[in-house]
Amino acid sequence: MTKNHEAVSLGGIIARLCWMMLGPLALVALAYGIVKSGEGWFTGADLAFLGVLAVTMLARWLEFRGGHAETADGEPATPAHLRRYLTGAALIGLGTWTIANLIANRLLGSW
Repeated sequence: MTKNHEAVSLGGIIARLCWMMLGPLALVALAYGIVKSGEGWFTGADLAFLGVLAVTMLARWLEFRGGHAETADGEPATPAHLRRYLTGAALIGLGTWTIANLIANRLLGSW
């Protein structure tokens, strides 16, 4: 059985790339930068991390609102998928940010 995919706008493609690939890659790089700098909490790197996290979550929401949202497996996304993604992204993102700062400022900064 073949899937019937409707045409997706350029904005939908950009949103999908953002929440699936570009956002997570940028978050990893920014978390690494936070650990390497160890300059304290709420620096430019911290604000960039939190901003990218927000943009990544916004991109997922925008893709969903565009009407052609799919899961990573290519299935149609439901409101439950969106809630699960946004909750998970917020928890994992904020957890990663906190751990990066604790490593940088407590473990590496004090020893």
